[in-house]
Amino acid sequence: SNRSVQRNYQSKDAPSYSPNISNISGSHEIIQKIMDGYQEKVTRLGTEILFGLGY
Repeated sequence: SNRSVQRNYQSKDAPSYSPNISNISGSHEIIQKIMDGYQEKVTRLGTEILFGLGY
């Protein structure tokens, strides 16, 4: 009886645990994209400022 309760708990826990991992990696990917976009904007802004100072 005790063993079956444990098995039920594990099987119930496993599905909610695995999407959690994919959520974490998914949000990491989004953060990476935001960081890349941010870096690109900063670089472009810096270039515009340099060109602006040059003119």
